[in-house]
Amino acid sequence: MNSYRVAPRSDELPRPWPQPNGRCDTMKSTISPRYETRFWSRVDRRDSEEECWEWTAGRFSTGYGQFWADGGSVYAHRISWVLTHGPIPNGLHVLHHCDNRACCNPHHLFLGTHSDNMADMVSKGRNVKGERSPNTKFSAETILDIRRRYAQGETQVALAREYGVRQGTVSRIVRRTVWAHVCDPSLT
Repeated sequence: MNSYRVAPRSDELPRPWPQPNGRCDTMKSTISPRYETRFWSRVDRRDSEEECWEWTAGRFSTGYGQFWADGGSVYAHRISWVLTHGPIPNGLHVLHHCDNRACCNPHHLFLGTHSDNMADMVSKGRNVKGERSPNTKFSAETILDIRRRYAQGETQVALAREYGVRQGTVSRIVRRTVWAHVCDPSLT
């Protein structure tokens, strides 16, 4: 057996494969050149690094690109990161500067923790709170009414019954744990 082997070209080396659970697990699977070619064929690569490179194939219900390989599906922007920059360290996420979930432009991507992602969302005003939330039962006016009535002596239990919520919800409203952005100067 020949002990001298020619090292494979860098474009022939398998790359770590991002797993759906957020890890790059080099032990389970790798990105082969065949998958790499297939991946980039589904990205609308623009002439400019400043433009978003849209994922043109299937998407998850959340709007992120969905790439299917090795019997599973993973986020397309994570594949873009791995192909361009290398493995994603455990505990880190691939975030978008552009806030376009279908974007696979590696120049628009950066690594960060879950906390970094949440801070980025808040700083860009993408967090849904108050009346903008599809799950809300209240308007800002109702929140102010609950706070006023509680300040005048009504119990949280009575207010909860009237509004069809639990006492703990009313407690969080009056303590401003929730709906903190709704203020009434007369109650402060």
